Amino acid sequence: MRPSKKLMTRLLPTFLALMGMLLVACGGTSTTTNNTTGKASADKQVLVIPGAAISDIKTFDPGLSTDLPSIFAIDNVFT
Repeated sequence: MRPSKKLMTRLLPTFLALMGMLLVACGGTSTTTNNTTGKASADKQVLVIPGAAISDIKTFDPGLSTDLPSIFAIDNVFT
């Protein structure tokens, strides 16, 4: 049983494309860089989330918050 020519014309380009992607993904040299700076100590790490034009929050209780700045801060902490 010989596969039809139509099947081969569809299958061969697909097979070659997959083999090419495999070759590109697995081939080549890997270069690594040495990061000498390292990670900052725990007391120096600060997460800054910009909130332009947001005033102070009125409450940090998720059940009592009704204003947008409080809800924004609560969402960032609890979700």
